[in-house]
Amino acid sequence: MQMIEAVQQIDVIDQDGVRIALRSDGIIHVVFKENTEINASVQAVLMDSYLKLTGGNRSLFIFEGSEFISLNKDVEQNALDMFEMPLAKASAVVVNNLAQKLIADHFYNSYVPKHPSKVFQTFDEGVVWLQEQNGLN
Repeated sequence: MQMIEAVQQIDVIDQDGVRIALRSDGIIHVVFKENTEINASVQAVLMDSYLKLTGGNRSLFIFEGSEFISLNKDVEQNALDMFEMPLAKASAVVVNNLAQKLIADHFYNSYVPKHPSKVFQTFDEGVVWLQEQNGLN
């Protein structure tokens, strides 16, 4: 397995239940905080943050959810609209429990992103996969 080098966070946006960080390896790390309901307001923060951190350039994304996050009923459609924007080279989703895995599987079975996407059980596996994808796009 490939070793992961230590990285620094270059810029961080922390608001409305989500923390978005640009790492020194170029990966955008998104963490949904504990007890966050992902809704249109959170998605607006995500989009604004992505544009600010990436300068509108295609980037690598890794998503993590803390315990007890929930999705508002409009999230799926809003997410589909967001995915139409070509911001991601590839995205990795790290799941920490069965509920998160079911949500991720449902979403990816309902919608096939236009960029490489994969679900992982560990953060490090997701980062290694993203680094491999970076050379392919």
